[in-house]
Amino acid sequence: MRSDSSWSNKLRQIGPYEREDHHFLGEMDYCAYFGEYTPAKGTGKASWSLSETNSIISNLKKHVAKKDTREWHFKQQAIKDLGILIRNNIKPDWLNRVTFVPAPPSKAVSDPEYDSRMFDVAKAMGDDVDVRSLLTTSQSRVPLHTSQEFRSVERVLQNIRIDTKELEKKQPAKTIIILDDLIVTGSTFVACKRLLLQTFEDVNVLGLFIARRVPLRNDEDL
Repeated sequence: MRSDSSWSNKLRQIGPYEREDHHFLGEMDYCAYFGEYTPAKGTGKASWSLSETNSIISNLKKHVAKKDTREWHFKQQAIKDLGILIRNNIKPDWLNRVTFVPAPPSKAVSDPEYDSRMFDVAKAMGDDVDVRSLLTTSQSRVPLHTSQEFRSVERVLQNIRIDTKELEKKQPAKTIIILDDLIVTGSTFVACKRLLLQTFEDVNVLGLFIARRVPLRNDEDL
């Protein structure tokens, strides 16, 4: 993947400075990311041409309705490239001791618009990586990054569940990595982490994101 000022092929940690942009994250929430995603001013949406990160996120989020179009190739390539990139950023001996759990998408599995992109990214790391769809969406909703609704951990928790069928297969590793494409406020990550900690004893839950959303700031804030 190319690199510009928004993107790094090396994982970066969300520290105290970055955490101010994701106000649901606490000091004990360890999260890492590759790129910084910039919303387009005045629209709440980002143009793929604004940065390398925006281009990657745009390709990854291509709607399932485009599956039979030329654009679908870009989504599939992004999934493959990101899987390889994540694997290359994790030490091999540690990779064998963690479980990757994709964050549940906005659509329920039964929804025609359901998108398995983060599960696909995780699987693209290789067949030897433990990937578990432990978290599911109960009812389809508007994607949080495009919604003006008030975000809260409690509201997210109302709409996610542990997949009991996955529990019947085997227990996850003691370190669980929640994998998601974009962190905005951090409400989804914190809700997923809370639910996993309630379900499994003595686990450590981390977050890995393709990008973090950098909020637009007024000129007087600069």
